[in-house]
Amino acid sequence: PSGSSEYHLLIASALVRFSSYLHKFEFDAQDIAKRLTGKKAKCQKKDLFLMKELLLEAAIEEHLKQIRQTPTDLEVHASLANVYISLSKLYQDEKKPKKTFDKKFQRAAFRAIEELKILQDFAPKDPWVHSQLAKAYRILDKKEEELHQYEILLTLNPADSEIVFRLGVLYFENGKNANGLRMVDRISSLDEKRRDDLLSYYGKDH
Repeated sequence: PSGSSEYHLLIASALVRFSSYLHKFEFDAQDIAKRLTGKKAKCQKKDLFLMKELLLEAAIEEHLKQIRQTPTDLEVHASLANVYISLSKLYQDEKKPKKTFDKKFQRAAFRAIEELKILQDFAPKDPWVHSQLAKAYRILDKKEEELHQYEILLTLNPADSEIVFRLGVLYFENGKNANGLRMVDRISSLDEKRRDDLLSYYGKDH
């Protein structure tokens, strides 16, 4: 019911799902027009983009309404961060005209990071928070910040071969070859099959 703690989140979830549903019609705009109206209608790719953008913006607004009611609800902040990430990907994937969406992409990505930093403040030892921050930094191509998040993740999950592998890749990409080689040694004892894959990134910073 309206006013309950889950009211705005449920609406937001439906809006995000609908936006995701539209994605599959990216290359067949006529099909989605027929499904929505029951008859043939002109629908261009740009119309689909605008619909997805409006749906995600509406989902963000529903989250903000919920936060005003429950400002320290970490579930809401986590959900909002994911919507911002989805919105940033929408702008990132839009190829034409690219410059039009640069500022929108940057704004959405940075807002996702700010939401995740709230979670980090309240739950500094939650691996999910740091993995999401790493993902957001990757979208922004901020390798140093992404690397730092993976270093934190490694302290939280030292036996996770995927974390070791990604951290090794980032070390090599940032020219920190000594640290990268340590990750090569480390992954040998966790997943020997990935050792050569990780070692192939050595020297990629040149």
